[in-house]
Amino acid sequence: MRQIAHNYSTESLGAEHQSVLQYLDKLEKHSQQWGSGGASDAEAKAGLEEVLTFFDQELELHLKKEEVALFPAMEAVIGTDGPTHVMLIEHEELRKNLAQLKTLVPTLSEPDGVLSKQLKKTGDYVCRLLREHIEKEDAVLFPMADQIVPPAEMAKVDQKVRELDAGR
Repeated sequence: MRQIAHNYSTESLGAEHQSVLQYLDKLEKHSQQWGSGGASDAEAKAGLEEVLTFFDQELELHLKKEEVALFPAMEAVIGTDGPTHVMLIEHEELRKNLAQLKTLVPTLSEPDGVLSKQLKKTGDYVCRLLREHIEKEDAVLFPMADQIVPPAEMAKVDQKVRELDAGR
């Protein structure tokens, strides 16, 4: 078995997870805060808008790096029915729920029990799904990629990730 190397792609994707986790904390805080009334509602809505902007830009780029660069290199070795397939399903589930939040947040104006409940439910689900997803990638998928993707192919993955970063 070849020695496991830590590569630019898996290192940078893992580091990006730390930023995502910080924004999940903000999502959790602001989705729970909404509906308290007064200035805290305005703060919560502004915080939710900030989180959604981050997810639209940074998280979407992160997912693209995985889907365009890392996952195909892994699938060339292990096939498409393995862990990358599960990650792709979770990416789509995440996008679907983030789209619900993007539709919901602009409609927040007055505390409304139904909207507050839906916001909290969807926000909690996104937080749980993404935290579990990150844990799987950090603990299993990225170490697996470092081990199974041949060095020459991983160099190509690293280059694609750098190109996507440069194209921001």
